[in-house]
Formats: sequence, C-alpha cells, structure tokens
Amino acid sequence: RKNEDEATIAILKQSENSLRHTVKKMTQEINSLLEKSKTLDIRVKEDTETIKDLRKCLLDEQVRAADLEEQLKSSQKGEASLRKILSIGNSKLDKDGSVLEHLRNTGKNLENNIKELQEILE
Repeated sequence: RKNEDEATIAILKQSENSLRHTVKKMTQEINSLLEKSKTLDIRVKEDTETIKDLRKCLLDEQVRAADLEEQLKSSQKGEASLRKILSIGNSKLDKDGSVLEHLRNTGKNLENNIKELQEILE
C-alpha cells in the first residue's frame, strides 16, 4: 500500500511539474500575444492618423481643384472678352484702312486736278 501511495505521489508530482511547465508556456504565449496586440494597436492608431491626414490632404486638393476650375472659367471669360475686343479692333482697323485708302484716292484725284488746272493756266 505504501509503495502504491509513493507511486501515486510520484505520478502526481510529475503531473504537477508537467502542468507547471504547460502553464509557464501558456503564460509566455499569452504575454507574447499581448505584446503583439499592443504593437497592432499602435499600428492601428498610426494608420488611423495617416488616414485622417490623407483625408485632409484630399479635401485640400479638392478645394484647390475647385479654385483652379474657377480660375480657368474666369480666364476663359477673359479670353472671350479679349477676342471680342480684338475683333472690334480689327473691324475698326479695316474701316480705318478703307477710309485711308479713300483719302489716298482723293489725294491722288486732287493732285491730278491741280496738274490739270496748272496745265490749263499755262
């Protein structure tokens, strides 16, 4: 009976040591997982901040794009106005050119008339 008790005690001690070893390994694994979890939490926070920054940049770029679009529209209106002014100017130049041509012709006619009159007077 005593031998059986000693054998049982020996088996229980071995089981206890095995359980202690298992508990130690599991504790190490849990601690490792906790560290990984902390690292992942830090990464998630960093990624969240990055996403916030990128969203802000995107909004800034959208505002900038809208401003540039307004500037483009304004420039196009200005260009249209300049084209209209240029067209009016060209039209006036054409008219002035016609008037100038008419004046040249009138001047030539006057020169011819003066020559004729001088010839008649002579």
